[in-house]
Parts: sequence; structure tokens; C-alpha cells
Amino acid sequence: MIKKHKPTERKKLDKKCLILWSLIVRLPQKCAICGKEQIGTDKVVFHGHHVISRRYSAGRWSLDNGLCCCQSCHFLEKPDPERFRDMILRAIGENKFNELKERFMVTQKVSEVELELIHQGLKLEFQRRKKEQ
Repeated sequence: MIKKHKPTERKKLDKKCLILWSLIVRLPQKCAICGKEQIGTDKVVFHGHHVISRRYSAGRWSLDNGLCCCQSCHFLEKPDPERFRDMILRAIGENKFNELKERFMVTQKVSEVELELIHQGLKLEFQRRKKEQ
């Protein structure tokens, strides 16, 4: 019998941060790539997309590193990554993309205390942005 490991407190906190990050990034309810919006009763599914992979912890929870994408556009990431990258470049511009690469394509250790502060900051930002809507 294979034992399943219980997620550590740090993993749970990381997941909470990513959920909040995604909620905030998706708040505009408008695709940054094609412009599709949530209008009326039409159901549009939006995803939070990390411009620079979330495997790099420097940008994992940064809102600067997120785009709201409709499901149709986000779906293209896996089968056609080059086309998807071109779409991202058109949406944010090459200068912004290069700036994000420079800032976030580094791996750094984030302590549990720092992660808790990130979580608190994301919570406050989510509440602030919800009030503005």
C-alpha cells in the first residue's frame, strides 16, 4: 500500500497564495490576448496565466507576472507554445516581456514567514480590488 503524504503547511500556504493570485489576475474578466469579456449570460471561463513560469519563485505570486486569459486563448499554450508566446508578446509588448524575464527568471528561497506575508498582501489586494469593482 502506497502512503500518501499530507501536504506540509508551506505547501498549503503556497496553494492559498496561488489561488488568491489567480482570483486577482482574473478580476478584470477580460482576456488580455483577444479582448473577450464576460457580457450578459454568456459563460466565458477565464484563467490566470503566469507570463514567466511559476517555477521561478521570484515571480510566482507577483501580480505583475499575471495575465487574465480566456480559456480559448490559454488552451493554445500547450499545443502551440510559440504561437502562444507571440500572442503574449503582442498583448504586453516585448519590452515588458523582457523586463519580466529579467526580474523573475531567478529561483530564490522563500521562507514560510515570507510566504505568509505574501499571502496577507494578496488577501488585502484582492479585497481592495473587489471593492473597486
